[in-house]
Amino acid sequence: MVFLKSKSFQDNEDIKLEEEYWYKTKHNVEQFSPELLQKMQSPNVDVSDKKLDLPLENTLIPENLEVLPKDAQ
Repeated sequence: MVFLKSKSFQDNEDIKLEEEYWYKTKHNVEQFSPELLQKMQSPNVDVSDKKLDLPLENTLIPENLEVLPKDAQ
């Protein structure tokens, strides 16, 4: 499933929008083209210069979550 949301679809008269019964949201359902389906099933992407890595350590996360004793004053 692919969801696209844009105000430009509202103005496009080439796209016939259906209306959902309960919430009255407008939508369009169509099949993937065979070319697009083939590209999704066997993508050809050059990843030789890409680096997959973990994000940097988040230093803003506290290490000690103990509750401090109540101040007598």
